[in-house]
Amino acid sequence: LLLNRSMVDVFVSTYEKYMLGYRFTPGPDQSQSLAGGQSDFDNGDQSGSGLEMQFSVQSANAHLRCCAASSLVLVAGSADETIYVYNLMSRKVGGMLQHHRGSVNCLDVYKRKRFVSGSSDKTLCVWNQHDLELVKQFTAKSAIISVAIHPSGKLALSVDDLGNVQTWNLIKYELSFNLHLRSKPFLVKWSPSGRSFALLSSKFLDVRSVEDGSSIKCFNYEKTGIDLLSLAFPSDDTVLIGNTQGDILLVLINSDENFTVLPGLHKSRVKCITCIEEGDDTFVATASSDGVLKMWRFEPDVQKLKLITETDTKCRITCIATALPLSNKSSSK
Repeated sequence: LLLNRSMVDVFVSTYEKYMLGYRFTPGPDQSQSLAGGQSDFDNGDQSGSGLEMQFSVQSANAHLRCCAASSLVLVAGSADETIYVYNLMSRKVGGMLQHHRGSVNCLDVYKRKRFVSGSSDKTLCVWNQHDLELVKQFTAKSAIISVAIHPSGKLALSVDDLGNVQTWNLIKYELSFNLHLRSKPFLVKWSPSGRSFALLSSKFLDVRSVEDGSSIKCFNYEKTGIDLLSLAFPSDDTVLIGNTQGDILLVLINSDENFTVLPGLHKSRVKCITCIEEGDDTFVATASSDGVLKMWRFEPDVQKLKLITETDTKCRITCIATALPLSNKSSSK
């Protein structure tokens, strides 16, 4: 099957137990740039651009905590200890995985092959996407709160609630490395190339090299009185961070400056940020605690975000995920 590169699927997990699916169709570039010092903008008529609701499913017994997606499946983790699997070809619930014995706190996918889940029961599980078979279970030191698969699919990083950052070899299925950080990060993300990874705490950013684990960019946010909440890499040398004020911080890894503030991009806390490449463009999806989902175009040459469209989900968003949908054409390979 071939990817449809003219649109992006955006998925939203919610505290109200709903899993929401939107189809984002990029239109003509008519949106307004937002850089440091600019906060007023006109949403205007985004002709040809928009977020169209595709589905709304309420299948969990408790609130959804996380979600992740490939073009094949959407997976959502719940406080009811279950992973809900949605088949994106048939648009139906594809199954429920009830292996964990604690809340499913985090998920990540690798292409259309595997996905991993982390839980409060201290386990990290590796699953096949096609048959939902459990491939391997790891045991961490404490409750796992974030996980990220390397772009190669060969290893994964996890973070637990005691501040342990662990590297898992997904070829030999063994623990490769453990690092304890006093900053107690709650989120880990890989850069697009996998040459670096970012660890986010409420007051601290730490970007490290995968070669030797050394810090290549870090700053302390303590004096602001504002907490950091979410993070994504739109490119290898740029990090976007959402905070409790509705701002997004733009961090250039190779710059002497810590960050540039893009103020007031949301009216409440920026709970989630994710990025996806579609053709020559990189799109950024952001969601705030008031239920607003926004789509942006990232412009690396000028380090700006351009608002394209937004929608009010009318739900309390807990996580967002993006994927390029499959086309109906079959591949000849």
